[in-house]
Amino acid sequence: MFVGTDFRRLKRMLRQSLYVMLLASSGNEEAWKELDIRAEKHSRKQLNVRPELYEIWLHCLITAVSEFDRTFDTSVERVWRTVMRHGIEYMIERY
Repeated sequence: MFVGTDFRRLKRMLRQSLYVMLLASSGNEEAWKELDIRAEKHSRKQLNVRPELYEIWLHCLITAVSEFDRTFDTSVERVWRTVMRHGIEYMIERY
């Protein structure tokens, strides 16, 4: 899926996506509009990011946070999972 990918650009997009998911989970309407655009891009019609891949992505994200956040504990993990779950479920629904 990542053949020919500009990873510098992908890193920026990932950072923006995390921010969008955070804002969307708090009810920000503009963030939900942005998430809708990303859901369409990742749907079967375009990038075809299959729903089961989001769980792998979340696992990898949590692993990275646990390795780099010195304050990481079960409550930090729970917050990450809760916030990301809103966006992930939205992406999966629009697959």
